[in-house]
Amino acid sequence: MRAVALGIALTLIIAPGTASAAQAPAAQKKPPTTFSGVKLVDLHARKPEQNVTVRLNDDGLKIVDPASKADVATMPYTGIAASHRLSSAPPAIAGDPSAAATQPMASPMYMGKTPHNWLTLKSGTDTIVLRVSERVYAQLKDALASHGVQVQEEK
Repeated sequence: MRAVALGIALTLIIAPGTASAAQAPAAQKKPPTTFSGVKLVDLHARKPEQNVTVRLNDDGLKIVDPASKADVATMPYTGIAASHRLSSAPPAIAGDPSAAATQPMASPMYMGKTPHNWLTLKSGTDTIVLRVSERVYAQLKDALASHGVQVQEEK
């Protein structure tokens, strides 16, 4: 009986350490590879902002329309120049905000708005401007860095 009680006590003492050791590799989270809640900004288009999902694959970045599941854009990681800025209006490369379609008698689209995180991705002649939340930007920046893409901060 004492041997059984001693065995149970040893199991209770050893088991918690064993369980945490087994969970240690799982605790090291990899950055996510899919990001939703991202806006693709093209002020020259009929709809200036479009909801998209950004996917980071092994060979490149893919932007997908979540409604139709169609690819909007793809970029290989090699040659991507990424930049970030925090401002109320998008970067000039996205187009002129005053040219974007708004309702009659409405104020310009970004006038008086709180600053947003704007991520600009350039590869060759292709340019993509994304509006992301602060949390998504931090995760996306880390995920891009794991693929060798460094994000430059703009003033």
